[in-house]
Amino acid sequence: MTASLSRKKSGIERSENELQFFGPRLGGLLLSFFLLLLIFHSSEKDQRLLLKTHGSGHVIVTAPHGISHQRNGLLKPADADTTAIATKLSQKAPNEVTAIVWEQKTAKKSALRNGWQIDDPNYMPLEKVKSSPFYKLVSANLIGHEKDPFLVDLHGMKDLHDGISCDVSLGFGAWLSVDAPTANLFRNCFVNELIAHLPSKYKIDCLDRFSGNKNREKITLSRTAAVIIRIPAFQVELSRRLRAEMVSSDEALDAFYDALNTCADSVLYS
Repeated sequence: MTASLSRKKSGIERSENELQFFGPRLGGLLLSFFLLLLIFHSSEKDQRLLLKTHGSGHVIVTAPHGISHQRNGLLKPADADTTAIATKLSQKAPNEVTAIVWEQKTAKKSALRNGWQIDDPNYMPLEKVKSSPFYKLVSANLIGHEKDPFLVDLHGMKDLHDGISCDVSLGFGAWLSVDAPTANLFRNCFVNELIAHLPSKYKIDCLDRFSGNKNREKITLSRTAAVIIRIPAFQVELSRRLRAEMVSSDEALDAFYDALNTCADSVLYS
């Protein structure tokens, strides 16, 4: 009887010791498992954390190529200064402009960690568009404005194209496909305002073949905004030399902003 009680007591003590030993480890494994599940199910939210929003206005300015990105398996360098220009526009008029840009350090670290497997937001497969962090943040910034929002998608280009100097190329293809009369009015106004107020050395709207409107399999951010989100949107390609001046000179930045503002008031809000 005594031996039996002793064996039971020994078994209980052993079980308690095992629980003390394995309990915390098992708890840690379970916690790690649930954290992995949480990370997996919140991956889209995590991608949004790679972006930064400045300002709170109805003019939404995006710079999707502000970091190096992958397209068709190739790593493409960032469009220099586009993030800075979008941010400076929002700082100039924080109640008028919302800049949506990459959070540089976080996005670069994530891209390096994942082998640069960040989808190009300006070359998205149709089935992935609504999981794009830019789509989500643009959509989230459509409400609460006195004026209807529109989107300006900033990109960089070379100073010379086939020997031709060009500093501002405009991609209105997506907007034209939705509302050609209004898009044409805005484009003509914007070109005239830029010609009038930027230094004469800059060549404006000089690449006729550019539309900023990819096919239905791979679509641009401006097409996403105009066709899917249903707001006016266009793409602007800026030469390297003009981007550098817009970052360093208030005159060039002001000319760009004033052109946007003047044309929006006369075409969209009149």
